[in-house]
Amino acid sequence: MNYQIKNKILLILAVVLCLLPLIHMIRSLTFNCMSVVDYTIYQQAIYDLSLFETWNPFNTIRNVFIFNEHFDPVIFLAAPFVRLLSYTPSSLLIFEWLWYLAFALFIFTKQRESIQKHPLFFVALILFSRSILGGLLYPAHPVTWAILPLAYLVYSLSKDSFKGVLIACISLCFFKETFPFGIFGLSFAFLLRKQYQRFLILFVISTFFIIFELKLRAILIGKTIGYGNQFLGNIISDPIIYGTKILKEFHYKDFFKVFFAYLIPVFLVARKEIKNLTQLRHHYFTSVLCFLLPLIAIHIIINRYSYHHASKFGAVMIATVAFSNIKNHLTNKKLKFLCILLLIIGGSSMYTKIFKNFVFNKITACSPSKEMRSTSQLVHNSISELPLNAKIYTTGGIGAKVLRPNMSLHHHRWSPLEDFYDVIILETSGVSNTWPLDRTKILSIKNKCKEFSDKIYINTEHIFMAKGKFPQSCIY
Repeated sequence: MNYQIKNKILLILAVVLCLLPLIHMIRSLTFNCMSVVDYTIYQQAIYDLSLFETWNPFNTIRNVFIFNEHFDPVIFLAAPFVRLLSYTPSSLLIFEWLWYLAFALFIFTKQRESIQKHPLFFVALILFSRSILGGLLYPAHPVTWAILPLAYLVYSLSKDSFKGVLIACISLCFFKETFPFGIFGLSFAFLLRKQYQRFLILFVISTFFIIFELKLRAILIGKTIGYGNQFLGNIISDPIIYGTKILKEFHYKDFFKVFFAYLIPVFLVARKEIKNLTQLRHHYFTSVLCFLLPLIAIHIIINRYSYHHASKFGAVMIATVAFSNIKNHLTNKKLKFLCILLLIIGGSSMYTKIFKNFVFNKITACSPSKEMRSTSQLVHNSISELPLNAKIYTTGGIGAKVLRPNMSLHHHRWSPLEDFYDVIILETSGVSNTWPLDRTKILSIKNKCKEFSDKIYINTEHIFMAKGKFPQSCIY
């Protein structure tokens, strides 16, 4: 086959693969297959931020002021975007996907020569990351958006550009409170090189943000959900028992799936380029490792190497391989084929989910239904009649589609208990995502609450929506 034709086919394949996660998630949203946990938690926060009435809105779905749970001010960037798209439910999906697109384009533009030399390898490397795809298929989390500054960090390390490293590190501190721990580890890579000024700059920045997370944030904005303090407390109180618990319960398979596809490419480069301790100290692989080790340790402690928790590792490993001299070390065709095969295997489970969506009309435990889609539109239309201060109880799948700014939307998982609710919206058919409730429980809620209805908007096989004064006792 002609070389140019082959590259055009690969380019089309790359574009399709890049678009598939977005199309899959929009379809999931359309058919109420996406739970309010976690998508609508951030959706509600960003909608409310877009009004510029408060910088730390209360989240009725999560029952917390948003920055009292996680410190990720990057969500302010999404606020004008969702407002520009008139609060379309999929606007946050599109915003998250744009970070993925920018990540792929950044690597493509910086490594165009390498991609032209090994196009299939780089398509597999960039677009078959199980970790990143897992994050995209469990939206929307700022830690997944961090794949772009993470790629820029690794690129800057590979070019020994401390200015770029500094920009990337400071940026990452506003994506998730765990990143300062990685920057703290990274600072010691410069200490190993005896670059004391660089070490000190990163050490001070990371230490400030770590102290801010563990102590200062609670002092400044009130009681926080201190995940770091919780896990540290468990370790300090009884390190042996907690350590044994981690070893027994750790998801070793998830950990392996995050890293295994990148081991051979990294080994190929390291074998050729690192011959002694001096080269080891100065090679950017060491800097990347210093950055990763604290993050790996944190995620071992919290036992989370899937969904959005793993996206950061996929981004770092992809960038580490992409910005290395791997193009010069893929000379063995069999070894190159093995690398491509492992990368494709790594991401195949994510594309299998997407494939089931389009071909078998199956989205996890949800069965898309045209009737559900049309009924959901009726709900959306009815919502516009309600006052903004109405307390709305909803099951999980439809929440993202009815949400508006400043809406008091409640869900069965974490929302604060109210004495009475003004509106209930129940998905009663059992074909949408109603986690943590099953159809039997939802029908029970419907039967108990129906007598308190003043007006029934919708009562079909799929949706029951009514207005009234519904006591907590008919729901919980």
